[in-house]
Amino acid sequence: MSIPLFLFTFNCAKLPQTDFSKLQDALPSDHIPELFVFGFQELVPILDSTIPKEVNQRLFEINDSIHDVLSSKYPDSSSIHTINIHHLGAIGLI
Repeated sequence: MSIPLFLFTFNCAKLPQTDFSKLQDALPSDHIPELFVFGFQELVPILDSTIPKEVNQRLFEINDSIHDVLSSKYPDSSSIHTINIHHLGAIGLI
């Protein structure tokens, strides 16, 4: 059994990232993957990575931006939603 998957990883270099509009170019146009996985490294500076609220806030902002890009790329798909957001220190998954 296979699941059409889109996997994206990005090193944020400890800088706030909110513009993922260029992600639209990397997304497949011929089909909508059943699962999108986004991984981020160095979301925040090391000291901030010890404060879960800081990392969660950054991931929520990124999630909103990515959701906007996905909704724009696939306007006919109303089933795009976030299943989970998780982080360990400055490394996060959406």
